[in-house]
This record gives sequence, C-alpha cells and structure tokens, in this order.
Amino acid sequence: MRTTLGLAMPTKNIIRLNARLGDDLHALLEEVVTHEYAHLLAHKRHGRRIRPHGREWQALMRTAGVPPRVRIKLPEGLSVPAGPRWLHVCRSCRSETVAGRPMRRWRCRRCYLFGFGGKLDIRRLTGHPSLERETT
Repeated sequence: MRTTLGLAMPTKNIIRLNARLGDDLHALLEEVVTHEYAHLLAHKRHGRRIRPHGREWQALMRTAGVPPRVRIKLPEGLSVPAGPRWLHVCRSCRSETVAGRPMRRWRCRRCYLFGFGGKLDIRRLTGHPSLERETT
C-alpha cells in the first residue's frame, strides 16, 4: 500500500492496513481501523449498492464516535509515499480529473447527461503533486 492507510475488502471480509501505521502513524490506528470496519459493516447491512462513504457508512462512523472523514491530514513531517497518478480528460469538454489508478468505467457526468457519451482519455502522469504529463 503506497497511498492509503487502510483498505477494506467487503466481499472477502478483510481489512488491510498500511505497514506505516505501526511506526510513525500509530496514533491514527484506531481511526483507520474504525473507518475500514465501517465499510465492512455497511456492506454487510446494506449490500454492495451503497456508496463507499455514503450516509450508511457515515452513520456507522458517528455511532462509533469517530468523525466520518474520508481523508486524514497527517501530522507535520509524516507522509505516505504517493504512487503514480492518472489524468482523465473528457473527449468532449476537455475537463480533467486525477486518480491514483486508471478508472476506465468513469465518464464525464456533464457530457454523459447531455448525451455526448462522456468518454475519458487516460494518461499516466510522471510527477506528483506537480502533475506533469508523461513525455512519451
């Protein structure tokens, strides 16, 4: 795991934690475990058609007494090394978005709703956070 602190795999009932949580990030361990466990529980209670950080997940986080944060700001001087980034560009309106992996099923919502298909071109970015385009 390069960019995340934890990962829930609801269909397998597994939680994976970043190895760095045991060292510098030990203070975040409780929140990360609660965050990932809430994913498993939300999937078990409501099925797979819910949003990953939707209201069901948020309610479980609040019940556990943890704020329903999707991203955690790390303490000063600590970081999780960033992996490669992927630029997604709409073929119609040229709007851009970045993700940590190629999201082939994504579509530009605006163009899709207007009947243009919303298909995205995907390119790997070389630098992060500078987001320089790959030179190939």
